[in-house]
Amino acid sequence: MNKDTIVQTLDYLNPSQIAGIGCLAFAAIREKSSLQYQREEMGFDDIPLNHLFYEDIDDDSCLLEIAALIAEYLVEKYTRRDDD
Repeated sequence: MNKDTIVQTLDYLNPSQIAGIGCLAFAAIREKSSLQYQREEMGFDDIPLNHLFYEDIDDDSCLLEIAALIAEYLVEKYTRRDDD
């Protein structure tokens, strides 16, 4: 997984799509499946996984890393800071 590539791709998605990828990652871990499978199962057709991930990711540690990266990205980009 290339963290920089994922972060660059997240910049083009809206917060709902980004959160959706996080949900897919946790569901894939829970169901012992993959992001692509969960996307199809849940009907998250607005999430362009093909642009984000070139292979079907189903490794739990990689999925957790993706979920953590997404959570960190959302907090940094969309939370209000008092010092701004």
